[in-house]
Amino acid sequence: MSALTVQRVTKTFGDFTAVSDIDLTVAEDEVLCLLGPSGCGKTTTLRMIAGLESVSQGQILFGGEEVSAKPAQHRNVAMAFQFYALYPDLTVGENLIFPLAAEGLSKAETQERLDGIADTLHLDSVLQRRPHELSEGEKQRVAVGRCIIRRPNAFLFDEPLSRLDVALREDMRGSIRRILATLNRPTVIVTHDQLEAMTMGDRIAVMRDGRIEQVGTPQDVFDHPANTFVAGFIGTPQMSLLDGRCLDAGETQVTVGTDQMRWTLPASRFADMPRTGEAATVGFRPRAASLTPGGLALGGCRLVLSEHMGAEKLLHFDWHGQAVRVLTQDDAPQIDEICTVYLGDAAPHVFDNNGIRLRMKGDRQ
Repeated sequence: MSALTVQRVTKTFGDFTAVSDIDLTVAEDEVLCLLGPSGCGKTTTLRMIAGLESVSQGQILFGGEEVSAKPAQHRNVAMAFQFYALYPDLTVGENLIFPLAAEGLSKAETQERLDGIADTLHLDSVLQRRPHELSEGEKQRVAVGRCIIRRPNAFLFDEPLSRLDVALREDMRGSIRRILATLNRPTVIVTHDQLEAMTMGDRIAVMRDGRIEQVGTPQDVFDHPANTFVAGFIGTPQMSLLDGRCLDAGETQVTVGTDQMRWTLPASRFADMPRTGEAATVGFRPRAASLTPGGLALGGCRLVLSEHMGAEKLLHFDWHGQAVRVLTQDDAPQIDEICTVYLGDAAPHVFDNNGIRLRMKGDRQ
């Protein structure tokens, strides 16, 4: 099998640019999740890979062969849509084997494929039912099964779990991930749900306004966000981002902060140095913050909201007009109570005046 490559691809609709100059490579045994908010261009990208949208500029290749000009039926890709699109008059079994009609398989080969997919997706007991007799979870499994029963150049999934409830989503995330690990085909999954991307993808491509902001493993994207957009988009609860400036960048130490807070770090930690006087943003995860004394203190935090999250509480504070979030197992203060939030000893994320994260020594490249 072969890798999927997207080179300098742009898609325009009149004067509107939906996708701008993106580059992606998906290995033959890799799952890549296109993650981003609605309208960022991720579904348009998927449709160009599938051949359902034309490419305005750039190339799409399978195994080094350019397919940009080929229609969808000649690209040999399997796609599962957000809406199941099952044939209502066909049984589950007939829906599953429908894509095999063009492959010219023998009856025995077709039955073997059907038995394998039905067993993998636990559909054996519903093969004779029709779509209107299925639960939402069963419909989703049939749609996935109809996609993976083939042996295509690539698998493409467009928001495959968006119509399922929370419990079914959790179950299907694990099921689909286990199945994809056995297929040895480049796979692209479009989602706006970061949990889906973090749990299902070998790598994540974060998109915004038609551009790719960062590509990396789920852990790398979480630990080393490329910019303030990725930092705020990845992570639940999302990172707190405090606008400030670089107060001093000396040979031995760097001080960043605001008029109310100063955070001094050894200069030796920075691979990219900030510049004194320039705007800077300091970011930290809610789990790095605490109401227990220790580390940098942010005084004058007013509690505006407390959210119960099972064993933990997410506390939302207003700190001189900026949002500070704390995830804690401690008792919550009263609403409007003034508190001090402590940020511990962990190094913060520091972003420059363009919102780009300043690399720290030891970061993965």
